[in-house]
Amino acid sequence: MDNNLQLEKECSTCNGCGKIANKACPVCNGTGTVLTADGLQVLKYLRDSIRVSEH
Repeated sequence: MDNNLQLEKECSTCNGCGKIANKACPVCNGTGTVLTADGLQVLKYLRDSIRVSEH
């Protein structure tokens, strides 16, 4: 198992600053980062695990 997963990366829309024209970036919601494909897989796994445990 790869222990060095890159879960987030710099938002290419705002170049990581989180703002465009003094407004929150619509892509990253002002965080300056977005999830990578690995990050999305981890998030999906966690969401699916929570749904299963709720039933």
